[in-house]
Amino acid sequence: TQPAGKGATVQFRYRNAERVTFEAWEVNVSKLLADVKTYLKSNPAQLDWNKMNVADFGYRLVAQNEQQYLGPRVATWDLELKPRPQHADTRITVTTPLQKAGAYLVTARLANGNVSRIILWVADTVVARKQLDGKSYYYVADAVSGVPVAKANVEFFGWKQENPQPNNRAFKLATANFAEFSDADGQVIVDQKKLPQDFQWLTIARTDK
Repeated sequence: TQPAGKGATVQFRYRNAERVTFEAWEVNVSKLLADVKTYLKSNPAQLDWNKMNVADFGYRLVAQNEQQYLGPRVATWDLELKPRPQHADTRITVTTPLQKAGAYLVTARLANGNVSRIILWVADTVVARKQLDGKSYYYVADAVSGVPVAKANVEFFGWKQENPQPNNRAFKLATANFAEFSDADGQVIVDQKKLPQDFQWLTIARTDK
């Protein structure tokens, strides 16, 4: 994850290539998060970690061809390369034109057809969390400056597996969902009764911007 407005960078390693073409597609993060919540609310009999793993969903995009999460192509550019003698590896830092917050699938295609892919996250907002005595403290801030973000809608979505009947292998998935607004200092403090520790929590902060 890299800060917005800076031109996200990525490492690229090559050996004999003399030119590479990059393309970047926007990823529909809102749809991804909505589908995760819908899946968990459906109370599946057996959890599929792939459908819950927001941080590493690039595998699903590439290996499982889940094209429904790909938005428009937002950038394409070429780069001349200078291979080292005797087929030695070269590693370079590539500055992309990606400035706007979001997630992007970036592909690098060489003239002979070799393709590599990576997901880049560009953030304009950050959520920091600290455990307090019987409470959880959240701080919502600008990802670049650290300035607090006031009146952010901070949504909490939690889930846990429970066995309602002892000696029975049938598990039930319980979910919880609520939201709070950050105060003028970007803070949200949530009581542990509302945010129980035996749940796993996904926290999403949004503003009108």
